[in-house]
Amino acid sequence: MMQIPNPKSRRQRSIPCPGLLGKQARRILSALLALLLVSGSGLPAAAITCNQATLEPSMPAPLAYSFQPRAPVRPFYQWLNNNGYCGEVSLLEAGLANGQWISQANSRSIASPFTSYTQTGRKTGIKFYSQMLLDDYAKPTTTTAVSYGKAALYMKLAATSYPSSVQTTGQAGFANFMRWIKAKIVAGDQVTLGVINAFDTSPPYSHIVNVIRVESNYPASDTAYHADDVLYIDDHGLMTLGDYNPAIPPGTTSTSDCAPFVFGYSFAKWATSVGSRKIYGIPLPTSRSRNYAYAVSGVLDSQGNTLPVQLSITNNDNPMNPIAGYNYEAPMIGTSIVGNSFTNTLPTAIRLTLSATVSGLVTGNAYNLYLYKFTARPLLGAFAVPTSNFNANAGLATQTLSFVATGPTYTSVVEALSSDTIAFRAVPATAP
Repeated sequence: MMQIPNPKSRRQRSIPCPGLLGKQARRILSALLALLLVSGSGLPAAAITCNQATLEPSMPAPLAYSFQPRAPVRPFYQWLNNNGYCGEVSLLEAGLANGQWISQANSRSIASPFTSYTQTGRKTGIKFYSQMLLDDYAKPTTTTAVSYGKAALYMKLAATSYPSSVQTTGQAGFANFMRWIKAKIVAGDQVTLGVINAFDTSPPYSHIVNVIRVESNYPASDTAYHADDVLYIDDHGLMTLGDYNPAIPPGTTSTSDCAPFVFGYSFAKWATSVGSRKIYGIPLPTSRSRNYAYAVSGVLDSQGNTLPVQLSITNNDNPMNPIAGYNYEAPMIGTSIVGNSFTNTLPTAIRLTLSATVSGLVTGNAYNLYLYKFTARPLLGAFAVPTSNFNANAGLATQTLSFVATGPTYTSVVEALSSDTIAFRAVPATAP
């Protein structure tokens, strides 16, 4: 079971993320999703095969304006065992958007190693069932932050949490939360939030997801709450048409099943109860339960010299999924395809082809692209990556690639294992 901090008492309460759903519950939920796909979305029946590029159940009509992060979000398929890796995948996606790769296993170990923790009947060592959670610290430090905030700091990412501890209750608090999310997306940040699902409506959240985009009939300059604005999320493939989550995402090699990944509702509908016509929701905040979210704006760089780097997986020695592409790790951790496996045994690492694209370049200018590679498994502690004086600290990099820009972007390809941790930083050759 997942541990969620109570904002009032800081005591812990247990809810699943994504939860260990019983097989019958998963079958009912799968049937619900199938009904929603067929009769509630307006999608043609052929769309259920997942052969098209995108599947968005219950998708509203497009609005006048569409806002998304600077680096577009491509869904990533989570592991389901060990109580689920939704938080880990959420931060993993933010890392890819900022030139970094970290596996789900390493993402968990860097967030909450708890190496001295023991529990009857379970192995000692890494607390394998301790999921990454969304905490409530605006400026996380190694001494105050836990879980997501600490992991982002250790990954040298600039992250800010929604100030849940001072959130007001009811509709006003919910509107403030949605305005915060929209503002961060308009600013280009990667946003992660907690939601509830149709089979676990316990607040504050039962699943952690990433925002793909926000659509609106109002321009970016309009910062008011609008009930008809639409929020689209990536649920990391948790909900499928079948009653299982195999290592390879459903719909990759078969047309008999599907992982839609993308769900979108109006702000007003997000606040309504989940049920027969809606898989996900966001509960209204109360005096005992708040809403939680994080925004990653980039990498830590106190001098502002780094250029944007986006990392994409162009091959993983497995078939390509029509929606997630190669954004999944197979084999998965554990052996259960319904999520009831608990283990400290890490899966065999797979080969990854990673493409790093630097943007914002000026033709004719010289740049240095630094690659930092860490092979420890599990990974504990902060990345040995500088946050300033990147050229002066070139010796910390595993590899340096110097180039002169011939256009606004530059791409470098690297081969790695999924167990490796990779970080890229790009700076002008004239930077300190």
